[in-house]
Amino acid sequence: NVFADLQADDCTKAAAAAGRLRQCLHSCSSVTSEAVFAAAVSASVMPTLVRLLSSSSVSVGDDCAACLGYFAACAIRRRDAASGNAALTSIVQLLHEAISIEFSDKEALVLPILSILKSSDVHSLVIGVMHLFKGMVAACRQRCMLPAENTCFTLLERHGFSDAVIRLQAHADGDVQCAASDCVLQCEILQNVFADLQADDCTKAAAAVGRLRRSLHS
Repeated sequence: NVFADLQADDCTKAAAAAGRLRQCLHSCSSVTSEAVFAAAVSASVMPTLVRLLSSSSVSVGDDCAACLGYFAACAIRRRDAASGNAALTSIVQLLHEAISIEFSDKEALVLPILSILKSSDVHSLVIGVMHLFKGMVAACRQRCMLPAENTCFTLLERHGFSDAVIRLQAHADGDVQCAASDCVLQCEILQNVFADLQADDCTKAAAAVGRLRRSLHS
């Protein structure tokens, strides 16, 4: 019923369903969330969650971003690594395709997910979101001719992506720390810091020094 309501044309009904699904994923055990994940895949819910990220209602976008993060966390917890990677890749591909559409509202698609990264205190959710971003940056890198043309990273960086991830390197939870450190390496954050460090712009270089110090300290 939740999945059917989420895919309904009635915006009010879809918004309520997104909230219920988020609450369900937040409160259920890892075993139960895996069952919900499998059911969501069977019901083709993922494209709907991605589409609703850019909803005019901020709460709907946030709820859908959280659901995608929880589902990503489910994928990486699977005992069968190949199955988990395939499940995660399918979500990442949907996000990558959405932000690659020429006239799509790219910022509206990524801001709800960034909000989760910056503000959530649910460790598994934050880790899931970092895996989504890592996949999105990698997918864009494969499509671009040069690293400097990674439009996904550039889009994220406009909204404080690197600083948010570097802060998470000092998180109290060890799993979050590890995921953040991996994100720093895999999402071109460290390469970007090094490039800014060597820039002629003194303000940019100074900010890069601070970022590098915080990252190394963590």
